[in-house]
Amino acid sequence: MRKRVVVLVPTVVLVGLMITTSAVPAQADDWKKDYAVAGTPELRIETNDAQIRVSSADTSTIQVHVTTENLQIAPNKVRITDRQEGNRVEVEVHLPSNMHFINIRPSNRRVLIEVTVPRQANLNLHTGDGRVRVDGVKGDLRVATGDGRIEGEGLDGALDASSGDGRIEVHGRFDRLRLHSGDGRIEAEALAGSKMAGGWSVTSGDGSVRLILPDNFAADLDAHTGDGHITMNVPVTISGSLNRSTVRGKMNGGGEYLEIRTGDGNITVGKM
Repeated sequence: MRKRVVVLVPTVVLVGLMITTSAVPAQADDWKKDYAVAGTPELRIETNDAQIRVSSADTSTIQVHVTTENLQIAPNKVRITDRQEGNRVEVEVHLPSNMHFINIRPSNRRVLIEVTVPRQANLNLHTGDGRVRVDGVKGDLRVATGDGRIEGEGLDGALDASSGDGRIEVHGRFDRLRLHSGDGRIEAEALAGSKMAGGWSVTSGDGSVRLILPDNFAADLDAHTGDGHITMNVPVTISGSLNRSTVRGKMNGGGEYLEIRTGDGNITVGKM
């Protein structure tokens, strides 16, 4: 009779290892700092992988608060550097690209930068991968993200916003406006009092564009979509031929150049 050989796999050890791995407690950390400023301060935030939220208040300080989930703030982990020269503040938050996490999925790691600034401030915000939101700030605003949405409410002044792969939604009174998304829709509402201090540009590589303007807004309009149609809910004196994918003409007698472009999506221009 042939003998049967039974091989016992040490499953208990494997199960024990899995339990140990998943039971690692979550790590959280935070960092805070206030900067005394006067007049119209300038703030630059630079990060390679974090969300940024900015709000305004009746204050004479810039307050920066960085919080993390499943990440530590340390020189060889989440590294924060800052400097202040008069009314100019710069904060950099860097996550090392060679960090390996055996126990924690990347989706469970998060870094959030929350900022409070005076109501009038000039901002330069950049994140390589994360959402950016700005509320209630008046000034020269520059916002860029490589992969994330951009949102703004109650803005006032000049806005230059760019997302490599995300939608853009902004509301405010604008003098200058440049919005660009490589792959996402754009919705912008220019409130009463908005006027063109220079050319405006609203472009999306692959997404719809919806632009709402005040009744008396004057501009030389140049709108084109590669694969979509254009809906105009404002009076335009057309120049040249009219077709479903291109509209060129003067709004309220004309003015500065207003460019609207999308490679694949519809364009809607309306009034408040």
